[in-house]
Amino acid sequence: MGNGAINRTNTQTQGYGATLQVTSTKPVGKRENVLVFGTSVDLAETAFSSNSEVGSLTASRGVTGSGLFAGLFGTAPDDIFNTKLDSTNQGVGLYFSDTLSLSQRAHLTVSGRFNQAQVNIRDWLGTSLNGSHSFSRFNPGIGLVIEGNDLVSAFVRYSESNRSPTAAELSCADPDEPCRVPNAFLSDPPLEQAVARSTEGGLRGHWANLNGSFDWSASIYSTQIKEDILFVASPTLIGTGYFQNAGDTQRKGVDLNLQGQLTKVSFYLNYGLVDATFQTPVTLPGDDDVNDAVNDDGQLEVAAGDRLTGIPRHSLKTGVAIRPIERWNIALEAVTSSNRIFLGDEGNDQLPLDGYQTINLRSSFELTRTTELFIRIDNLSNAQYETFGALAELEVPLHEAPNATDPRFVSPGWPRSAFAGARVTF
Repeated sequence: MGNGAINRTNTQTQGYGATLQVTSTKPVGKRENVLVFGTSVDLAETAFSSNSEVGSLTASRGVTGSGLFAGLFGTAPDDIFNTKLDSTNQGVGLYFSDTLSLSQRAHLTVSGRFNQAQVNIRDWLGTSLNGSHSFSRFNPGIGLVIEGNDLVSAFVRYSESNRSPTAAELSCADPDEPCRVPNAFLSDPPLEQAVARSTEGGLRGHWANLNGSFDWSASIYSTQIKEDILFVASPTLIGTGYFQNAGDTQRKGVDLNLQGQLTKVSFYLNYGLVDATFQTPVTLPGDDDVNDAVNDDGQLEVAAGDRLTGIPRHSLKTGVAIRPIERWNIALEAVTSSNRIFLGDEGNDQLPLDGYQTINLRSSFELTRTTELFIRIDNLSNAQYETFGALAELEVPLHEAPNATDPRFVSPGWPRSAFAGARVTF
């Protein structure tokens, strides 16, 4: 007994919101103009609790409970196993957008939004989680669209945005007290809001005739995030970690999208290239039993240019569908992803998680105008693959991974599976 655990959580959330918007289409001189002013209010209340029951692993990968709960529920408010708290989130936004037609084929848009956010946390098992956090920022934006002709248009835009830390992130930011996010909350230092500055430009077009249609777009983009919030794996307890501001990061890349239809055949192709990297050096805690790149001080040094964890550089989704008859549709799609960096290897010192490809089959038949039969087969080739990887300590107090020798923990992908049924529309 004691080599497993049953983690239980209970979350109750209520959300409220309202938006008021005014639009004017009054021309500016002889030029068309659309002006929008608005305000929004979003409120949310969340009651959260969690506990962990000590148990034993079974041969079927399950856990049998023992009736013993980790920690002393109700008397040990600062451990990672017992939590009971309420959080309230208040968000207010004021925004405007003005689109001016410089000519019949050129349109300029200027926009802005002011965000004010308040996050309050109340700890019912103690006082360590209590906190009140406030964030505010004005985010501008500007964009230009030029319609070259009826088939092709070009666009360019710049925008800024901000993201306030959530209650889960604010209360799970202490490296000395990692948590099973999003299943636990800890008392932690405050986080800074993340601010993103994005630039994008590209071309898009549309073509159509009696036999079919074709849409396409190609764009390049760059997004720089100041004080990005990242989840860092704990080197001492499997399945836990904490959030921290990790300096500046950047995501730049290319998006290509094609879709069309010719008589009874339709198709699509979506390709994404993402170069997601750290832009400032950062030092993270590490363990030389997990990552041999950790220095003598137990720190993992991350350099500017190192890839962010968990983000594939290349991704491709393709599909083709055919209708042998009007009521019968058959579709085949493929999903391809390149390798990813393991969580815990922010310095890019270990071999990455391999990429993968899966093929899925979809088919539906319309019996009547309101009834449809369908079948879906995921991972048609039954490929064996992993979608996520983390480096973690093996020798831990609860011995979560008995007899394991490799600190590379992975999440296996879904095996071949088939689903069939009927849809009825009333």
